[in-house]
Amino acid sequence: GLSAMSRDEEPFTGFNKRELHGTLVGNWVEERQLESDTGVFRYKSWVPAPDEYDPATSGPLKREPTATYERVVKHSSALPPRQWMTAAQSHFNDPDARPGYFDARSALGARDRALMAQLEKEALKAATYPAETPAETVKSSAYRAEFVEHDLTGTVVGRRVMYSQDGTKITDEDVDVTWRHEAGLATKGELETWAARTRKGGAFADAVAADSERAYTIYEQQNRLGNYPSATFKGTTSGGENPFALSNRWSKQTVDSGKTEEACDYSATMRGIR
Repeated sequence: GLSAMSRDEEPFTGFNKRELHGTLVGNWVEERQLESDTGVFRYKSWVPAPDEYDPATSGPLKREPTATYERVVKHSSALPPRQWMTAAQSHFNDPDARPGYFDARSALGARDRALMAQLEKEALKAATYPAETPAETVKSSAYRAEFVEHDLTGTVVGRRVMYSQDGTKITDEDVDVTWRHEAGLATKGELETWAARTRKGGAFADAVAADSERAYTIYEQQNRLGNYPSATFKGTTSGGENPFALSNRWSKQTVDSGKTEEACDYSATMRGIR
């Protein structure tokens, strides 16, 4: 059923009913005088409002008696009276005829009818034209036309074809490990182990074991060098043994005296100021 609020939203259903309006509407002066003289309010509801949850009065097919059909239609949807068609005409009409069909040409003038006939003639003439053949660029393709396959015999696949800053060619030890992994020549772990064996110098080659399967990070490197957990890293220290513990020392305000600041030697700057 409809709620009381939806009933009141219907336009003019509560006309001159003072309990439904916050302001006085209509001929309220006469209505109030009539009520004061006779005790009867002309537009007072004389039947109780139906129960919203009563199964006898509520249901999907129940309509409000004051809610009428919308009699306003769009101007573009309205047909002239001479084109109206009743139900009897649609039932007993010729089956081949289209009931309710609107022929806009019947309302055209002489000039518009001539223009319509000319357009129809041109449309029928265009239908007799031969189909256009597609352009040559649509059917042909130059894909890989200039590709020349080079002979890779004797070359090191995956080697960087580049030179260092002093003009020296990159050695075979510094091959493109990422390219070899993406090309499927070897797994990433095998390539990293091979790179650790062949590359010269650096803490990476000194600390990583040849048969290591562990992920090699800056924390793993400090651990194998014996500096962990005393070593700290920028952005992770918390002042305790665990560098990954929760800490607010890096999110404090700049004016806070407890905020951690990076070590910086200001002596050279101070000497310049003095």
